Amino acid sequence: MKAKKHPALLFMLSLLCLFILAPSLSAQNDKVITFREGDNIRNIAEEHLNDANRWNEILKINGLSSITDLKPGMKIKIPASDIILADKALENSLKKIQEATKAGARLLAPVKISEAIDIRDEAIALKNNSDWKNCIIRAEKALSVAQEALTIAKDKNNVPAEAVLDDKTGDVESKTDSDLLWDEIPLNSTLIEREKVRTLSLSYAEIVFKDESRLRLNENSQAVIQKMRSDVIQNKQESSVSLVQGDMYALLSGNPRKKMDIKVPGVDTDIKSKNFWINKDKGGVKVANYDGTINLSSGGRTVELGKNKGVMVKRNQRPTDPKDLLPGPKLVFPEHNSTAFRTDDKKEVEFKWEAIENAVGYWLEVAYEKSTFNILVINRFNIRSNSYSTREIKEDGVYYWRVAAIDKQGFPGIKSESRLVKVITDNVLPFVYLNIPDRGVQTTKESFVIEGETEHDAILNINDKKVDVDSLGNFTFPVSLSEGENSVNVKLIDIAGNVNQFEKNITYLPLKEVTYTSNQLDSENDDGEGKIISRGAGFNFSGITDPDARISLASTKNVFASNTFSDKKDGSFGLSAPLSEGENEFDIVITAPGGYQSKSKIKVQSDVIPPDLILTSPLPAYTNEALFNISGESSDASLVKINEIELIPADGKFSYDFELADGINSITVNAIDDAGNQRKIKRKVILDQKAPEIKSYKFSRKQVNPGDVIGLEIICQDNSPLKKAIPFSYECGGVVYNSFLHFNEDMNLYTVVINIEPGIKGTIKLLSVTTEDILGNKTQITY
Repeated sequence: MKAKKHPALLFMLSLLCLFILAPSLSAQNDKVITFREGDNIRNIAEEHLNDANRWNEILKINGLSSITDLKPGMKIKIPASDIILADKALENSLKKIQEATKAGARLLAPVKISEAIDIRDEAIALKNNSDWKNCIIRAEKALSVAQEALTIAKDKNNVPAEAVLDDKTGDVESKTDSDLLWDEIPLNSTLIEREKVRTLSLSYAEIVFKDESRLRLNENSQAVIQKMRSDVIQNKQESSVSLVQGDMYALLSGNPRKKMDIKVPGVDTDIKSKNFWINKDKGGVKVANYDGTINLSSGGRTVELGKNKGVMVKRNQRPTDPKDLLPGPKLVFPEHNSTAFRTDDKKEVEFKWEAIENAVGYWLEVAYEKSTFNILVINRFNIRSNSYSTREIKEDGVYYWRVAAIDKQGFPGIKSESRLVKVITDNVLPFVYLNIPDRGVQTTKESFVIEGETEHDAILNINDKKVDVDSLGNFTFPVSLSEGENSVNVKLIDIAGNVNQFEKNITYLPLKEVTYTSNQLDSENDDGEGKIISRGAGFNFSGITDPDARISLASTKNVFASNTFSDKKDGSFGLSAPLSEGENEFDIVITAPGGYQSKSKIKVQSDVIPPDLILTSPLPAYTNEALFNISGESSDASLVKINEIELIPADGKFSYDFELADGINSITVNAIDDAGNQRKIKRKVILDQKAPEIKSYKFSRKQVNPGDVIGLEIICQDNSPLKKAIPFSYECGGVVYNSFLHFNEDMNLYTVVINIEPGIKGTIKLLSVTTEDILGNKTQITY
């Protein structure tokens, strides 16, 4: 006798073989290669991992943080084994889920098959995070649970089964004859005869029967499962569903041994179609047929509805003549088998299609599965434009989408072709390598060729100019340089929209002799060595020389030496040095980046007392005169600066006619002696030659009656303080009144209380206001 093979035993043996063979497979597929000059990491990933976008996995397994860490001659490991095992495990689990589904697991083992799908989704998420080992573990678990679902489905295949709520969005409720109230129905719930199902706003429900026939209730719809009978011996099934109200979309199996009948109150139907749409509302019934024929009878007339035809049956009336349905729209974007990228900043996925003439809306479906669109992610009816941007796709993955046009009578037309789109969230900045290090680069030539490598499908701009990138991601870009530091602005945008933007520096230093100018040398000294008068026990030696030059300062009398570098852009520098009593002497050596040097000496003496400073008249806080005189005395100042205006005192006196700008003027009078000691007088002076502006006014009430007390508030704006009281006039009941507004400093506005005289009523209206500030700037504003 031949031994019977147990399915569970065979499955456990297959898993055991997989674990036994996995180490040898891993060892066989592990690769170590040598990274050579000119190699491209994306090409390496394409060759060994079958996907150029897996280049970052090579960096990760080798402990590298950037592509720039790869050097010619380096041995790098290719993580092929884990990736191949993970892909194989995911493929095996998918096949087992499909096998179980084909055997009826969605109906007979809905919890197990859903669990298997969820676990496989977890494995895919682990794969997307490059967690290959845990991806393999979860994929194998999904395969195991799918096998359990398959076993349950086969065991139950010969017993009666009910319909199942296979998919839902939003609020879906059910009610049996014994129930008093509607109750929310969970996904994968079993439905029985006479059970009512309804959907609320922005909701839909998909019911699957044992023969894989599917009925979809769109939003605000209700149906009754009237009959479900199975003849196990004859392998026959008969089901009927009644549409009470709303929309129903049917996709029947077409199996002649398993009959599905859709009933609509008031209309007799004979359905020989596998794909149709029915709508029932207060006005009657609409039917759109996409396959086979449907006979509809009402009011003594029978109409045969052919493929891609629609008919309307008004309440208790005869059916209309069949009409052509609108054609399927041509899909525009995303293209078939393309990738829709999104980021954390841009989470929307956009769908576009060509507009259809005479269409008033569109029906968009996005699903996980192509053949029946049975697991919907998006089910939007009556979209008013030929595009739809949405955040409803929560998870990355592969989706299918299609669109139907809706005509003026509400008939959905022929569905378009279905397209596949892969949705990927990509927040990784695109990589780019330049032959410019982070610290910048120096050159003695007036031009520089930028070379580098980036993602071949990214958009690269350098200094706001588009750079051509070849198919391998290589590029060159010549730049002309100005003397000193030159900024190189790099902006890179990948196909997901991620922007990598940064700046590098190139310093152009032409060869030339080194000179410098000190800010502290006495221009009147002509002995060739220079003389500086400094204050205190130290001084700051500053000046300008070549950019990035080395400056050395050393005392000839004391043990002191200091070094610094001039600014890379403008060549400015500064050094501090201690002073001894009396005269001090220092050697200065300046060395340019090209190696050229200049040498000199300076002498320094001390002075610590700041000069005196007395102004003839104090500076005003506010004025309406644009030109006024600033004068004063300083007995020992060699220079007086009024802002940036430099004056040489004559016999210790100075005078200057200062021109003010409108608004706030910051004025600093600074007396400076030869040692650099300073004494300053600072003041902000506001020039205001304009009358105050009224920004807004408001009566507490515009319609008044005799004896009313009305408040008026006026907000003025001016650069100077406002006058405490200003006149105004107003009209009420045909009488003109004059009064004064008083400035409320706490509220920063003018207010007045108006008492309405007896016999006066109607609308109160502001006629004029005379605004004025403390400088006398004023104007009358009329309304």
